[in-house]
Amino acid sequence: CPAGEQTCGADPTMGAAAEAPSASDLSATVARAAAALPELEAGAATLAELLNERNGTQAAALAYLEAMAVGVEDMVPVGEAYSWYRRYLLDVYAVYGSVLCGLAVILRTLWTLFWAFGTWLINTLDELTKAPPAGGEGAAADASVAQPAT
Repeated sequence: CPAGEQTCGADPTMGAAAEAPSASDLSATVARAAAALPELEAGAATLAELLNERNGTQAAALAYLEAMAVGVEDMVPVGEAYSWYRRYLLDVYAVYGSVLCGLAVILRTLWTLFWAFGTWLINTLDELTKAPPAGGEGAAADASVAQPAT
C-alpha cells in the first residue's frame, strides 16, 4: 500500500469503515449480476439459495469485502506457486518408495536366512536319524558272533 492509505485496491467510495452488506443488499447485487449476464442466472440463483439456506450471507459478504480491500493480485494458482515435483508430490512418493524398497530388502534377507537355517536344520536332523550302513564293520562283527563253530 502507498504511505498513508489504509486499504489497498479498495473502492474509494466505500470508505475505510464500510459495513458488511445485509442479505437483501447481497441478493440485490446477485440479481443485478444475473441480469447483466443471463447465462449465469441459474448459477447465481442456486448460489443465493445455498447462502440463504446455510446462513452464510454475512460471511460471504465479509469475504467479498476483504477480497476487495486486500486485492486479488496475491492469489496465485497452485500450478504456478509450486515447482512441478512439489505439485505432483514426487518428494513424498520418493520417501514412500525408498521405505518400501528398504522393507523389501530386509524381508528378502530374512527369508534367505530362515531358508538357510531350515536347510541346515533338516540336513543335520537327517544325518542324526540315519541308520548305520548295512554290511559295514558292525555287520561283520555281528555275523561272526552269531555263527556257531563247526
